[in-house]
Order: sequence, then C-alpha cells, then structure tokens
Amino acid sequence: MKNFIILFVLFPLLFVSCKTSRQGDNKVKIRGKIVNPRTNQVVISRDFLGLTADSLRIENENEVDKYIKCPEEGLYFLYIYPEYQTIYLKPGDSLAFHINIDEFDESISFSGSLAFENNLLSELFLANEKESKYFYARKFDFSPDDFLHQLDSFQKINTRIIANYKDELINSTDKYKKILDLYQNAITYTLKEQYIKRHKDEHLPQHFTDYRKILQSDIIDPNIIYMYAFADTYVEGKMKQAQTKKSNYYLEIAEQFESEIKDNRFKNNMLMKYCLEYIEENQPVTEDETIQIYFSGIDNQVYKDKCKEYIRKNNHLQQGKPFPDIALLNPEKQATHTHQLFQDANYLVGFWDLNRRRNFIANLKKLKEIKRKYPDLKIVVLNTDTDDFESWHMQIPVDVAIDFYQIQNKQDVSLIRPYSIAQAYFVSDDTIRHTMINMYAPDFQSIIKSFVETKK
Repeated sequence: MKNFIILFVLFPLLFVSCKTSRQGDNKVKIRGKIVNPRTNQVVISRDFLGLTADSLRIENENEVDKYIKCPEEGLYFLYIYPEYQTIYLKPGDSLAFHINIDEFDESISFSGSLAFENNLLSELFLANEKESKYFYARKFDFSPDDFLHQLDSFQKINTRIIANYKDELINSTDKYKKILDLYQNAITYTLKEQYIKRHKDEHLPQHFTDYRKILQSDIIDPNIIYMYAFADTYVEGKMKQAQTKKSNYYLEIAEQFESEIKDNRFKNNMLMKYCLEYIEENQPVTEDETIQIYFSGIDNQVYKDKCKEYIRKNNHLQQGKPFPDIALLNPEKQATHTHQLFQDANYLVGFWDLNRRRNFIANLKKLKEIKRKYPDLKIVVLNTDTDDFESWHMQIPVDVAIDFYQIQNKQDVSLIRPYSIAQAYFVSDDTIRHTMINMYAPDFQSIIKSFVETKK
C-alpha cells in the first residue's frame, strides 16, 4: 500500500524546494538519530508536496537537532530518502525519533513530549500496511459480505491498538482525537474504492459508499495521506465510468474535484497534484486554458508559483531551442561546458541521481541497449549531485561507451533536470531536437530511430 500511496508524494520537489525556517514563536524542537542514511538531510514538510518545508542536515554521527516552524497543530511529513512517515506536531512541544533506514517502518520510534501521539500513529500505520497487503495480495476477491467482514476484523485491531493508549489520550487535544479518528478510517475508504474498481458489476448494499460524504465536509487535517488515495481512486473511477476522452481528461478531473471536495486545503492539494501531472505530461509553454482552470480553483500562491516554474522550464527547454550552456566536470575533474560537447553529432542526454541508484541501474541497462543498437549515437549522462564528486566517481561504470559528467553548479540542476531521470533529451548541434522523452514510453523507439536517421 505504501507504494500505492507514495505516488502522491512528489519526491523530486522535496530536494530542490525546501526552505529553511527561522526560529520564531511557532516552533517545535526536532531531534533525531538516523541509522544507515541514504542522504544528508531530513525534510519536514507542512504540505504533501514538500513545497513549504524545513531541511535538517544530518551531521554529528548521523543526527539532526533543530527548531523548525510549526504554525499550527497537525500532521506533517517526515521524509528521509527513500522513506517517509506522517508525524504529528504541536507548537511549543518537542519530538525526538530514532530510525534505521534499512528497516524504516519497523524501527521508527519516538520520544519527547509528542511521543505517544506519534508512536500511536506509527502503530496504526503498520496495521494499515498489513490490512492493505492482505486485500491486495488476494486481489480483492471477496463477496461484499466477506469483504465487509474482513474490514471489520481489521478495524477491531485498530481499536485495540488505540485502547492501549487510553490513559494518554485523555490528555490529548480534541484536534488530535479527530485526526486519529479519520486516520484509522480513511484507509477503509481507500480499500472500498479499490473493491468497487475491481467489482464493477457487483450489487453492493446502499450503505456501502456512505463514507463518500466525507468529501463534502471540512476535513480535520489536509495531510491524512490515505484521503488522497481515496479521493484519487474515487474520482478517476468516475472519469472512467463516464468514458472521458483523453483530450478532456484534465479539464474534467478539475471540475470533478471542484464539485466533489468541499475542504479548500484538501482540494488545493488534489488540484495541484493533477495540475503538475498535466504540465509534466503535456509540457505546455504558456498558461493555457487547462492550467487557467486549475489556477481558478487553487488559491495557494506557493502552488501556483511551482506550476509557473514548471511552465518556464518547458518554455526554456522546448524543442528547437539551444541546450542550456552549463559547467561540467569529467571523471578526471577537468572542467568543460555543454556547448563544447554537443557539436557535430547526435547526442542522447540522460541523468544520474546518487539518491536514486536503483533507478539509474535500470536506466543504464536501457542506455547500453541503445548504444548497441545505435553505435554512432553519443550518449552523455549528467550527474545532478553537485557536491558529491568522489561518491559519484567511485560508482561510474567501466567499459561502457557512455560519457559521464557531473554538473558543477546547483542552480544549473533545476535549470535542466527533467521531471524524471527516466527522461532524456535528444540534442544535435547544441539544439534540442526532442525534449524530456521518457525512455520507457511506447513511442520511444520510433523517436530515437527518427532522430538518429535524420540528416544533419
């Protein structure tokens, strides 16, 4: 289930958009010990997109210790690549945690004045994981009565977990109690939507979908992650049932969220998610009609600014424009620039992120296949980790006909990095011929064949 939910969290944003807060009146003390970290920072975000976030550097024997902004009581997101967890914070309190990244969910433990609230949420998270795995492993192959019976069984498990904290809950806030209630129920909403999706012709009892009324209510906290999986599955199911044409998909889904969701913060998050998806998929270079529709429903200026930043990227990197001239280092630490490289040949430009090693291993296999098929095509892979030369250098593959370079300046990374490291540019004579092409897309082979065969 975590893999399903994590689609809603846009990790690339987290490591380029985090803003370090200044200590102020509304703050909380965060301390943590991280075992086997994969990155040098912890990110705590006030929204599920990571756009209003604090970055805490991991140092002093893999520890963090810092005050962060906490403008209001509620759920926040703790990201330690490649994992995340929802945490509960309250202004003026403190939270300490201990995590082994290799066994993230099972190892996380909390202490400090916010310990019991977060340990309870963690226990419920693990119980929800088991519940989800149970249904997904069986492909939701149950009769309606059996399905509801199994849901009830898991709900009783959650009830027993909460009962173990009854003494502490007496002194917790009303908001936390309401968050807890929706947190344990929202996973059921998601599972029911998945059941409906897999049993389109099943006759269900009338009360089966009563939970959908929650979307027409104020939601106690916009960061209950299960609510996103539920709303997404529900609305996409409605779109499929209506046989919405692909050309109208993003317009229709914006209208659905406007009509289906009352809570403004939650609606902003859902609209933002799909607005970014539209911009990434269609690569508009102006604020077209679809984007304007989304902007009319989004009142969070930070969200609009991020969308506009993506549009500027699309404009800057559109087909026919010069590839940006950026400073590079080769494996021998010799400096060069892209405009010196991309001359008199056809180039495929790919990317490497040290924090996503498994992704790059898959991409490297793909790049090797391309090189074997098109030996005259020059392939350049740019490392986006500007401050970790030695780690990158030790991992460079040997005996491959691919050129590896590291980007020198951090600001250049956001300038040219595509939305996914599975995307690549095709460059000829320092000009972008195809922009941000997914190497795993169905039409990729035809695009690369046409590019390689084009006479210069």
